[in-house]
Amino acid sequence: MVKDHRPNYIEAASRDLRGRHVLTLRDRPEKLRSSQAYGHLFKHM
Repeated sequence: MVKDHRPNYIEAASRDLRGRHVLTLRDRPEKLRSSQAYGHLFKHM
């Protein structure tokens, strides 16, 4: 059995015009930017 390691509270991950990762959360209207140091964690989303 393969365990999914993605958190359930992140709906989507995308990039803004500057290439920074932007996270859209479930049940929340705001979007969060990820720091460059943690951006590699969201590349697969």
